[in-house]
Amino acid sequence: MSDLDRLVPLALATLGERFDTGVVILDSDLTILWTSPATPSVVGRRTATSVGRSAVELVHPEDIEAVLMVMESAQADPTDVFLRPTGARTIELPVRILADDGSWSQVVAAGRLIDVDGNLVITLRAAAQRVALDQVLNLLGHGDQLEPSLASVVALVTAQFTAEEVCIVHDFDGHAEAVGFATALGDLDPTDMLARLRLSASSDIVDDGVRWVCPVPDRSGRAVLGAIVLATPRPAGPTSFDQTVMGRATSLAAIALEWAQHERRLLVDANMDHLTGVLNRRAFEQRLAERASRNMLPIVSFFVDIDCFKSINDTHGHAVGDEILIAVAKRLDRAVRSVDMVGRLGGDEFVVACPAMALGDAPGAAQRFRGVVEHPVRTSAGLIDVEVSVGSAAATDADEVASLLDRSDAAMYRDKAARRGARAEISSAPMRS
Repeated sequence: MSDLDRLVPLALATLGERFDTGVVILDSDLTILWTSPATPSVVGRRTATSVGRSAVELVHPEDIEAVLMVMESAQADPTDVFLRPTGARTIELPVRILADDGSWSQVVAAGRLIDVDGNLVITLRAAAQRVALDQVLNLLGHGDQLEPSLASVVALVTAQFTAEEVCIVHDFDGHAEAVGFATALGDLDPTDMLARLRLSASSDIVDDGVRWVCPVPDRSGRAVLGAIVLATPRPAGPTSFDQTVMGRATSLAAIALEWAQHERRLLVDANMDHLTGVLNRRAFEQRLAERASRNMLPIVSFFVDIDCFKSINDTHGHAVGDEILIAVAKRLDRAVRSVDMVGRLGGDEFVVACPAMALGDAPGAAQRFRGVVEHPVRTSAGLIDVEVSVGSAAATDADEVASLLDRSDAAMYRDKAARRGARAEISSAPMRS
C-alpha cells in the first residue's frame, strides 16, 4: 500500500470523525444522500433521520432564502460552474439546522459541486465561535454599550475553549466589576487582581492551576484595562496557540474598553464647560428640559454673576480670572443636591437649577449659594475677594420652563442694581465725627 492509499482514507476519517466537522452529500434536488459519522454531533440529527430528507426542509425558514440563492446559482448550469475556476471556491454561510429534539443547531455551512451532475458536498461546523465573533464585530462596529460588547467577547472565549465559567473584569467606572460569570474569579479579589496585573510588565496568561487570568492591555501595551478570567480549560497549562487565541480575545476586549473611553471623552467634551468642569449652556438647557419632561416641578433657577469680574481680569490678568471662575464653579457644585444642576453660560455667568424644590425654600437657597461663594479665593496673585449677584425664578409648568433662564437672569440684574445702589449709598454717606 502506498503512502497515498493510506493517507487519503485517514484524511477523510480525520475530517469527518475526529474533527467537529460534519460532511454531507446532496444530489441535484438537494436531497441528503449521505452524512459522515461526525455530522450528528454537529447538527443534532441522527443519520437515520437525515438521509432521504430534503435539506431545505431542515433549514430554518429565515435562512432558506440565502441558502437557495447560493445553491441555485451553482446548479443553474453545473457543467459550466464546475469547469470554471471559480467553481472550486466555496461560500460559507451561517445556517440553523433543525435538530431531532426540535431545537435549532447553529452551524457554518460551506460547499461546492463535486461533479457535472449537480451533486454537492457540504461541510458543517458548529457555529458558536463564528456567531460569537460576528456579534463582537457587529457591536464594536456600531459603537454599542460597553457591557454588551464585553459580554460578546465572553461568549467568544466560551465557544473557543468550551469553558463554563468566563468573565471579563474591568474598572472603567472607577470600581472593579465582572461581565459574564463572576464565579470564574473564585476567591480572587477583582480590585487586587487588576492592581497586581498593572504592576507586572507581562501580558502572558497567568495560570494558577485553577484559572487563567489574561491581562487586557491597551494598544500601547503599557496600561492594563482589565482581564479575561476563565476556569483552567486544560491542566497542562496554556499552549502557545492558546496564548495566540487569548491575545485576539483580549484585543477585542481592549477595543471595546478604549471605544467606551473615547465615547465618554466625546460626551464630556460635548456637555462640559472646558474650564470649570460644570455643564455648558447647551447641555444645561437640555437637562433642564429633561427634568421638566419628567414632571420634576416646580423648578427653581438661580442666576449667579460675579461682581466686578472685569476689574479682576484687568488688574490681575485672565489667568487669575480663570482661577476665580474655577473656584466659584467648585463652590456651587459642592452646595447643590444630587438632582440639581450647575452650568456656566459664558463669561462670569453661572446658573443653578433645582428641580422639585418647594417655592418657599428658594430664598434660603439663594442665600446659601451666595454665602458659599462669597469667600476670598486663594489665587496665584494672592487672596482675592469675591462677591456675586444672585437672581431666582421658578417654573411650575412646561410653559414657564421656556422662560426660566431669562427670568432668573433679569432677577439677577435687579439684585446687582440694588447692591450697587447700596454700595453707592454707603460710600456717599457723611462720616460722623
